[in-house]
Amino acid sequence: MALVREVDIDELVAENKRRYDEIYGTYNPWTGEGCYDFEHRELLELPDFMIPKMWVPKECMRTLLYIGLKRLGSMKKYIIQVWGKEYNEKSYYTKQLKMVLTFEIMKVRFREDPEFALFATDKIEDKVTGDMIPFKLNYPQRKLLKIFEDLRTSKRAIRVVILKARQWGGSTLTQLYIKWLQDFPAEKYGKENQGDVQKGFGEPTGMDDWKTGSQASILSLRELA
Repeated sequence: MALVREVDIDELVAENKRRYDEIYGTYNPWTGEGCYDFEHRELLELPDFMIPKMWVPKECMRTLLYIGLKRLGSMKKYIIQVWGKEYNEKSYYTKQLKMVLTFEIMKVRFREDPEFALFATDKIEDKVTGDMIPFKLNYPQRKLLKIFEDLRTSKRAIRVVILKARQWGGSTLTQLYIKWLQDFPAEKYGKENQGDVQKGFGEPTGMDDWKTGSQASILSLRELA
């Protein structure tokens, strides 16, 4: 029988800690911490946004909107300097402008960040309580999403055969990922089912609810305000 050396035990303990940190470490799809391709994400800080610190995909930071927001550092400065609008926190019109800008910020991230989009727009039933809760990926789902996203971002066909145990949510993620592909990305997978983004840039009236995608969830701007 092989003897276990002290160095072997140290290596096993270190590997166990690494795996534990990988599975149970910081993961927050709302802020982007610990999400897909985290090492290449960029930090966007907006103190007056509903998410003051976001680690967003690098594709977001290539848009003129995010470039401007990062340079200016706040929604207020963006509204004043880029949109050329007067800013008054108590003004109804300013509140409407902030809601429009909030939606535009969310829309860009929805398009590039499936973990964020699924968490923000979709709910699943909790197996223990039966409550409807935001769809936050578990560890196996995050590994599967990485395979999906590696294929998508490299412009290859997404073909995955899964030999798996039951009840860890592989089917749930696959179905909602397909929905995300139809609703948000610029590549417009399933284009025949892709609805146009309905939005209005006129006077700030009648903008309580804007819809994204075909049969997608309604994003309530009142909730985002």
